[in-house]
Amino acid sequence: MRPKLLIYRVAGALCFVVGANVAFAQPQETGGIGGTGIAQETGGIGGTGISPQETGGIGGTGLTKTGQQIIGYGIIQAFGSVIVNGRDYGLTAHTALTIDGQPAPLADLQVGQRALVSARIGQPGQQVATYVSITHAIIGPISANEGGGFSVLGQRIVPAAGAVLPDAHLLTPGAQVAVSAIGLGHGTWLASRVDVLPVGSGNFQLQGRVDQLRPAQGGAVINGEFMLMSPSNLAQLNQGEPLLVTGQINTNTPVATGFAPVPQISGPAGTAVEIEDAFVPASATGRLVAPDGVAAMAAPHVLQSALPQLSVIIGTLGSDGGIVVSHIATPQAPSAETTRPVLLNHGEAPETTHEPAEKAPELNGSEVEPPSAVGPEIEPSEINPPEISVPEVSPPEISPPEITTPDTND
Repeated sequence: MRPKLLIYRVAGALCFVVGANVAFAQPQETGGIGGTGIAQETGGIGGTGISPQETGGIGGTGLTKTGQQIIGYGIIQAFGSVIVNGRDYGLTAHTALTIDGQPAPLADLQVGQRALVSARIGQPGQQVATYVSITHAIIGPISANEGGGFSVLGQRIVPAAGAVLPDAHLLTPGAQVAVSAIGLGHGTWLASRVDVLPVGSGNFQLQGRVDQLRPAQGGAVINGEFMLMSPSNLAQLNQGEPLLVTGQINTNTPVATGFAPVPQISGPAGTAVEIEDAFVPASATGRLVAPDGVAAMAAPHVLQSALPQLSVIIGTLGSDGGIVVSHIATPQAPSAETTRPVLLNHGEAPETTHEPAEKAPELNGSEVEPPSAVGPEIEPSEINPPEISVPEVSPPEISPPEITTPDTND
């Protein structure tokens, strides 16, 4: 058995915070794009539509216990502060954001990104995010356009309903793109957002599984794509292991230089979790798994119908660290609105940015005479300057002093 990847560290400290945590690994070599992030505590999923006034999540999952921890993992659907799985997570000046493992300002959050949010319940009905982590599943050049989608690094990318996409003429072979997506398995991804990047960086990033180890060829096959890598990096990989790979593209061949495991959701027993993914039943006992490695257990009464292509599982972490599913919901597509996140103001609810501005009252057609701009005539008062008498001053008479010269003949 090859050694597992190391736990990701930031500024010399392990990425574990009191409460619910998400562990990541640190790339073993410099280079690449990053590909790790931080997560902590968060909450909820809505099932009847997105509303910035409601923060209870998917129907029946409202959290009211102050201090309760929650982890949310899904697509950013809209902004109140930031809405993931229908739950509005409050952002503050202390909320940390990483994008592909690098610190970023909260203004870089975008609708359609896949976010891992960690939060605690503050005031009743309010979830305050401690950390938000955005990880692009795929970064690299488009190799081909096909069937309403396109290919990058051997992955077929299909836009989801409501996906945030650039103009079609920009998605041409050779264009460098960053893709927020959920894996459906077998190298197919459902994209919720695609951003075009400057050409020429040569960086790539891919989330997937280790299909084959090929030491004789100096590399491995990740999600169907062969990549070169150093012997020390190859020695760390385990076949079938889900991970995030970063590196450079050299003469059309990916050269992997950094590795990290996919997010591993963990925390104290009772931590609430709400996760959007492509779950499928893995056994008759209620075990659910997703292509990216997220797994959960659902009671038989929860699985009374077939799962949709994407679903949101709602539940808690058990005493063994596993996810216990209480019910399953259908996610909503991202909003088409282009508002920006709003920070909480000293713990108060975020301002609503989705409602139209209140209109001024109409006057029902009545004419209102504007006030006259001509003021009354004011006669200026006469102001006489005061008379100032200057006294006559006579200069004093000054007599010069008499000076006696001493007689020097004595």
